[in-house]
Amino acid sequence: MGEYARGDVHVNNCENRASVLKPWLAVYRGISKDNIGLYLSLFHFQRATSQIPSLQRLKLIVKA
Repeated sequence: MGEYARGDVHVNNCENRASVLKPWLAVYRGISKDNIGLYLSLFHFQRATSQIPSLQRLKLIVKA
């Protein structure tokens, strides 16, 4: 009882992503709650593919 995590676990990763997400969303002022999932998907895609060259990123978008 009372155990929340086991091993080398911390919340800094979540806090780090939230600190990056907030300014990124600020660019899109006034976003709707209905569309927040789309914005978060775009944010995740950009972060996950940031090391991939642009042409390969474009191919991933077209493939999806």
